[in-house]
Amino acid sequence: MGAMTAVFVHGVPETPAVWHGLLAALDRPDTVALSLPGFDSARPAGFGATMEEYAAWLAAQLEGLGGPVDLVGHDWGGGFVVRVVSTRPELVRSWVTDAAGIGDVEFEWHDFAKIWQTPQAGENFWD
Repeated sequence: MGAMTAVFVHGVPETPAVWHGLLAALDRPDTVALSLPGFDSARPAGFGATMEEYAAWLAAQLEGLGGPVDLVGHDWGGGFVVRVVSTRPELVRSWVTDAAGIGDVEFEWHDFAKIWQTPQAGENFWD
């Protein structure tokens, strides 16, 4: 079996640049560092930036790669990795995330994430 594509999903408020050092060290031609809509690229028309829309977007990106991938997620992107693995396992050969705790009923977001998730406070933070 040949090498599988390794796909890297960044967190918030990052861009795919967070992966540049790692990808250089891996020195593999079969890596993809995705850019979540709205972070280093424009949001598609009609994209509301909900968690479900991001998870669906990620699944569509993986479908476009044509085979199961090795999926790596960090922070907010790691949450989308968990979601896609739980709903579309056929798209993934292996996966890892540093945000697995997100599924724990006692999980508590860090202070900035709490602000970002609070209506109007999040908008004010980014303004």
